[in-house]
Amino acid sequence: MTMWVPRSQRPRRASQSERRRGEGASGDPGLQSLLAHIGRRRARQRARLVWAREPCQQATKTTTQADAPNRSHLQVQAIHWLTADLVQLRLERPPDLEYEAGQYVKLALAGVRRSFSLVSAPHEPALEFFIERVPGGAFSSVLSELNAGDEVELAAAPKGDFTLDSRYPDQLMVATVTGIGPFVGMLRSIAHQGPPSQRFIVVQGASYQDELGYRDELEALAARYPQQVIYVPTISRPEEARNVGWIGETGRAHEVAERLAQQYGLSPERTLAYACGNPGMVDGASARFSERGFAVKAERFD
Repeated sequence: MTMWVPRSQRPRRASQSERRRGEGASGDPGLQSLLAHIGRRRARQRARLVWAREPCQQATKTTTQADAPNRSHLQVQAIHWLTADLVQLRLERPPDLEYEAGQYVKLALAGVRRSFSLVSAPHEPALEFFIERVPGGAFSSVLSELNAGDEVELAAAPKGDFTLDSRYPDQLMVATVTGIGPFVGMLRSIAHQGPPSQRFIVVQGASYQDELGYRDELEALAARYPQQVIYVPTISRPEEARNVGWIGETGRAHEVAERLAQQYGLSPERTLAYACGNPGMVDGASARFSERGFAVKAERFD
């Protein structure tokens, strides 16, 4: 098999003056022997360099392919319908899959692909998603028939930059319904490392109280770290029958977040605001906080 050697590793062609010097040395047996010895040493060194470099190149290629799994079929471990239109889905995790909390992947069912944010944290053994069913949607119609043990295709590797920026002491997270997913992953990841070193103010909005997925988990986290995690769920339709008995905050998520920013003395210099969920809320939050000088990260769920 022919081995390609980079130009930098190929034997250097002797210059005309060197060739003349070599020709002049042909009459001196001692000098000729010394030059031959030097040539053999250089050849052996080049051979060792090429041999040592090749396994590294192969390992790098293998690692890159493993870090970017494509079109893997994952078994459904659990599926829980929170409401008729909201489902929490847990899938097996490929052993070579790496990602950051807050990123998303592309899933495929019956040939239909959609992107979904990861709820699971990078240290967890399964992949978790919080998905809203769209009536009449091609993906949603197949999703409704999904059961534990079925398979879902992982159609693309994780990507996205909606991730935690730990440079800010205060982190204001504003979400609607399934938009809470990336924040749950971020907070799980932070809690896994120990007590948070930053302060997290998390506002989760929904029309109805039964749409507040992961509410119990976030309330438990806030109770565990009362100085570092402040969780405020809010509903926008308190008069509806589905919200009977609700005694918590009411109003739109970005409006509640604006009040909390003032209440907790959040400043643009120390705070990063995140907005994730329906476009109306994300646009409203982005506009209001940007106008006040806050840095904003946004992720829209169309």
